[in-house]
Amino acid sequence: GKSMFFFFFLDNSKKMMLSDHSPARLRTSEGVNTLMWNMLCPAEHVVDFGYYNNGFGCEKETPLQYQSRLVQVAGQLSRYSDGIDVIALQEAPETDELRGLFIEHLKAGLPTYQLSSFYDETKGIYLMLFHNTERFELCPDLTCRMQQLELHEGLNKRSLPVVLLNKENGKQYLFVNVHADYSKTVLADIELMLNLAISLGIDHIQWLGDFNRALCNTAKEYDDDTSHKDIANFTEHHDGSKFSIGEAPQSSFCYKKNTRILETRDGHISSKALGEVSLEVLVDMNTPLPGSRTVDLNQDFLLEKSFIDSLGLVKDRELEERPAL
Repeated sequence: GKSMFFFFFLDNSKKMMLSDHSPARLRTSEGVNTLMWNMLCPAEHVVDFGYYNNGFGCEKETPLQYQSRLVQVAGQLSRYSDGIDVIALQEAPETDELRGLFIEHLKAGLPTYQLSSFYDETKGIYLMLFHNTERFELCPDLTCRMQQLELHEGLNKRSLPVVLLNKENGKQYLFVNVHADYSKTVLADIELMLNLAISLGIDHIQWLGDFNRALCNTAKEYDDDTSHKDIANFTEHHDGSKFSIGEAPQSSFCYKKNTRILETRDGHISSKALGEVSLEVLVDMNTPLPGSRTVDLNQDFLLEKSFIDSLGLVKDRELEERPAL
């Protein structure tokens, strides 16, 4: 059958994107590759708090539009999964029905991937982490120990730790899917997780996802709030040779007409033992209709120049009816 694909439009006409975050792929020289994506919950203007929960200035995304977008996100994850061991998703669907729809379409394209998830209904936080069972095996006892750890700051009920065994080298990896609280520090929680992981004999660690703050000292835009400077000097608390930190400021953007703008920043903190980590923002994955990507530079949006450059400028084209995924 056919269905109308749904996209957000950067200029309220024909600028097509699936989420206000583009996914990012992390490749390590050790050969362990991960993908992170804040896939955007149902978009709306939160009247009580006076801000948009999305970077498009969307007042209200309808249930049908959101379901259409979920199917498209699942399709893109399937298409871009080659060589990916772990997929970390933030703002995943929050109801059983919508999760079922999303997982059904995702499993069709990723039959060898196993799901771990976390949901806090009081905060509306839903995190998903998929791992490829052909290369990794879940360590249930160690995962349980990590998930039982009591956190107190910005990762409390905002993170999903999963411990996996690499079938090829026999090493244990802790992957932590992160959607940090913007208003709280996170370094103390990271320290707690790190200390427990070391005591449990876990070999490698990678935190990845939406940290909602600058991660590197070179970041300038979001450093006004002192609570966001805690990770920037993370290596000063440890031997700098043990961890690498990377961020993708060009992966996300904000709608400038917010009465309150919630800044975002995606990135990772990884054990140096994983080897060199390269971070690539997958803009094409977020804009699945070939040739439909365009940005009007006169519009009132906060877009990183590198993000704009990566989009390229092409002629507008109408959104057409196309076969469903």
